[in-house]
Amino acid sequence: MLARAAGGALLASRSVQALPLARQLPLRSSRQSLRLAAFPVTTAAMAANDAAQRTVKIDVVSDTVCPWCYVGKARLQKAISSFQSKPEGKGVRFEVNWHPFQLNPGAPADDPGKPKLEVYYSKFGKERVEAMLPQMAATFQQEGLPPYSMEGKTGSTLNSHRLISWAGKAHGVEAQNRLVDKLFESYFTQAKYINDRSVLLDAAVGAGLPEKEAAAVIDDPTAVLDEVEGELRRAYASGISGVPNFSIGRQQLSGAQDPSVLERALAAAAAA
Repeated sequence: MLARAAGGALLASRSVQALPLARQLPLRSSRQSLRLAAFPVTTAAMAANDAAQRTVKIDVVSDTVCPWCYVGKARLQKAISSFQSKPEGKGVRFEVNWHPFQLNPGAPADDPGKPKLEVYYSKFGKERVEAMLPQMAATFQQEGLPPYSMEGKTGSTLNSHRLISWAGKAHGVEAQNRLVDKLFESYFTQAKYINDRSVLLDAAVGAGLPEKEAAAVIDDPTAVLDEVEGELRRAYASGISGVPNFSIGRQQLSGAQDPSVLERALAAAAAA
């Protein structure tokens, strides 16, 4: 529920076929010749096998209090599922990595938070916010997300980003993606405060992450901090000013793009 750009971004403030092996190699017996001739190997077959093993990396820059980032995640998953259901997508794996962005970088990490509506009314005006709420609620419903809520508090997202970064590095991208889902759900549909220790810990446990490890990260304000701050600086220096921002192969897309747009980018990256 912050300023939106086009596409739903929130702003911060060439193949040669080989001969069969039986024709390329000197054979010592007719048995060997028959065996090799029965299984010709072609570069086309090898290329097809390579494609089936392909992993395409996707990098998403996002903030945990950005509703369009939650929508963008849902649309990305739809695009991935659609592409993987097609012949050209069979066996292609997509590795989705989440990176931090702060729409309100000035909020202190120990911020107790303020009511969402109070903050948004102050920043955008009551009339504008109330005009945007039905749109956001309808978008969540269209994407199959739980009902959108503007209740609860908002504040610093730094600790949630530290937890997300730790999850990816310590437990892999699948665990990280589950955590991102839990955090989005907590904040946008359950009116939970993104900077509350219990909310962060519950999200980590709900995502299948070890409770003691997660608690240690949450309770140590320096844990993973250098990594997160470094990623934030790189995001700002690269010119990213709105989220979500998707890097898929050589393409960079800003905003919660339609699944068809994302799918075309996935196909191009998989074919590259």
